[in-house]
Amino acid sequence: MTKPSPKRTRLESIVPDHNPCNRVLISTEGTKTEPRYFKALNKLLGRGCFVIVPNPDNESSPNCVLKRLADAVDNPMYDFSEEDCDMACLVMDVDEHSTLESTCRQAEEKKFGVYVSNPGFELWLLLHLENVTGGTRFTIDEVTKKLDSQYRRRGRNGYSKTLYDTNILFKGILSAIERARTLDQKKNQVIPENPGANVYRLLDLVADELRDKFSLGD
Repeated sequence: MTKPSPKRTRLESIVPDHNPCNRVLISTEGTKTEPRYFKALNKLLGRGCFVIVPNPDNESSPNCVLKRLADAVDNPMYDFSEEDCDMACLVMDVDEHSTLESTCRQAEEKKFGVYVSNPGFELWLLLHLENVTGGTRFTIDEVTKKLDSQYRRRGRNGYSKTLYDTNILFKGILSAIERARTLDQKKNQVIPENPGANVYRLLDLVADELRDKFSLGD
């Protein structure tokens, strides 16, 4: 029997319409908040399953995020392989991007995953710390203020995009997945309603491992 390559570890999906994958190549809009989250998640899981595509020029438009991902997929350095069940995806904010919808369609045509937070990634972070109900739209400033307040309640000096404590978040990561799932009433939509964050669909890939570390409600 051939031993599996130590290079990759298969992520078996618990969701029927997800394909198993080895690594997840991620292109993000932000250069700080999202990379910090996924790098810390790798550390929590004990393996580098989430690979962040660098954004050295700080280009945040949806078209630029998509181009970086497409270039990375074609770059031998990343050794991306659909045959090995690697997955490529965008992690995006809604903000006020006029080209977001067209970029999402282009990404889907390329078979890339698309995960969007509305209004921004901070909404996904906030769901780790408190429940958010639908029906009331939030601005990114309102979400950030709520996030800042939650960090202060836990003895931190507020929320910082570059230095936020991921350990505080990860204690509630399973709750965040379920809260985001509840908000996601129109699962056929790539861009969720405000407030909403379908990033939970990406985290479903490692939910079983996370359940081994944390329990709902912590």
